[in-house]
Amino acid sequence: MASACLSARHSPALVAALLAAMFVLELMFPALGETLCSEPVEAPCVSSLLQVQVSQAPRLEPDMSPEGQRKIMDALSGARTTPNTHMTVYYVNMAPGTNTRHNHTHYINTLSQTCAALLMALDPAQNITASFVGSVAWVRKHVPMCKKAFDGQVKATELAESALGFTEVERIIRPTCMDKHAGLRVPQFGTLVKIWLNKVSLACAIAEQHPDDVSLFMDANIIKESVATYKRALRAPSVLANGTVGVKQYSQGKGPKWPSLTGQHWFGNPNCTTPAVFVAKWIAVRGRDCPRFMANFHSAYQSLLADKDCGCLDEETVLGK
Repeated sequence: MASACLSARHSPALVAALLAAMFVLELMFPALGETLCSEPVEAPCVSSLLQVQVSQAPRLEPDMSPEGQRKIMDALSGARTTPNTHMTVYYVNMAPGTNTRHNHTHYINTLSQTCAALLMALDPAQNITASFVGSVAWVRKHVPMCKKAFDGQVKATELAESALGFTEVERIIRPTCMDKHAGLRVPQFGTLVKIWLNKVSLACAIAEQHPDDVSLFMDANIIKESVATYKRALRAPSVLANGTVGVKQYSQGKGPKWPSLTGQHWFGNPNCTTPAVFVAKWIAVRGRDCPRFMANFHSAYQSLLADKDCGCLDEETVLGK
């Protein structure tokens, strides 16, 4: 089952690493917060020895004006992470007009922030490294701050959208699937879901290069999400217990954009009831924990993919499964 999901065109070495020693586990969720939980909380329909650590942070929309940008950079100037942490930012570009959730201007602005933040946070003397995977050539051309980062100490690896895995989701996912929260129609939603799913497999493919260290995999627009989210991501390695995966949890709101985690549906489909518990803006994981994590992720992915009543999913609902 896992090998079918990984028939992707990742390099053979990465695929082999992801497939190594995979076996089905049960998933237990510890209590919320940054402190570690010694006793798991029971969760229906979920089973594993690999815990998922979660934390909560409010959603804040930063000011994108020049003055707002300066304030954001000032706020990030003291942001540091734990020694022996390997940070990676992920961005795969889509053709203009095909990603209706965020346009190119959005990513040019936020990538400038993110690359500047990486340059501030990395520290080779402390074995804190930074890398970028995705549309390197496009980003280098359009984002001067990222070009500076790539020409410096931020390792950049080109990965085209055509080289991603989970290609079957584009064919299987329903064309009527809407944005999970807002219920808005998103053209080429299957392609977006493919890109989102790959961040989980890529996070572990990269993490397994450093089995005993913590790898921190982040979305390109993590700072646009909120400076607090980025800082919380940097703190995650310092509290990540062995055998756990760090990820942010959605705040439970009452508005239509943020349904409660129970009793409501998602993707504009009343049959889609698997809640979006986790925000996959960042993932913190040790490479040695990845085989178990990925085995569980692929098991949940196959289960949702086989749900013909819903027919919709994304990486966050797979994590929530």
